[in-house]
Amino acid sequence: MLIPVQNLSSVGIIYRKANPSQVFIETKTPGYPRKVMVGKGLLPGGNWVGKAAASDRSPRHTYEREIFEEFSFDNPVADPEEMIELFGTGNLGHAPEKRDIKASHPDISTLTTLKHNIAALSTLYPFGLFLQHVPKWVFDSGDPENKTGEYFGAVSVFEIPLPDELWNYLEELQLRYGNLSNEAQTLITSAEEIVARGYYIGWGQDRVLQRHFLRHGMNIATQMPLVAGISSIPIGLPIATYTECFRVFDIEKIPEGIQRPAIA
Repeated sequence: MLIPVQNLSSVGIIYRKANPSQVFIETKTPGYPRKVMVGKGLLPGGNWVGKAAASDRSPRHTYEREIFEEFSFDNPVADPEEMIELFGTGNLGHAPEKRDIKASHPDISTLTTLKHNIAALSTLYPFGLFLQHVPKWVFDSGDPENKTGEYFGAVSVFEIPLPDELWNYLEELQLRYGNLSNEAQTLITSAEEIVARGYYIGWGQDRVLQRHFLRHGMNIATQMPLVAGISSIPIGLPIATYTECFRVFDIEKIPEGIQRPAIA
């Protein structure tokens, strides 16, 4: 029996290889359609929906495409297509505040190098495939006028350990520009800081990040704040192709132009 999900997504745990407690993540900014997730952290990546996703052959390709689309010094432009596809008509997109610092050519080159390494097959390791569930009451808690129901999804998660040379580049650019994304607010944090600040991670990715920290011996992660009511259940490793995903999942929302294969 196929597992029913609303959509598939792919994200990456980008961390310092020498200290897996240090991670590069994002925060969703005001205007994000699911208000309860605003201000909460998220792992970089995105969803297998919309026209741009039609050429993705696998969850890994979705992650790669999203990294190249999202990490940029360009000022954000609210693109409603993905928001409407995921959350319905009337969601016009969201973006962080505009930046008034013009990036230098060397910094643009450095960010391009980082993107290639963050998305490269040679530095990317499968971490897990997780079933996500967000009850309606969780969405209601952040939006009294919420009309959406519960959410079921599946997320493919990859680990990307960066050597110190690349991590230092990432830290320098983050410090210099304050944000490296045109879709969210980026930040560098750690298991210790997440616990000390009581910083929440959204969409069930708190459970995923906690598993990463614990796998690398960061026992302080047992004290991480977890968003109540959300579940994120590991069911294996990311699936190699979307053709194979159709043999596992009954997917409600897929990219425009994708043909659903006949499943015997």
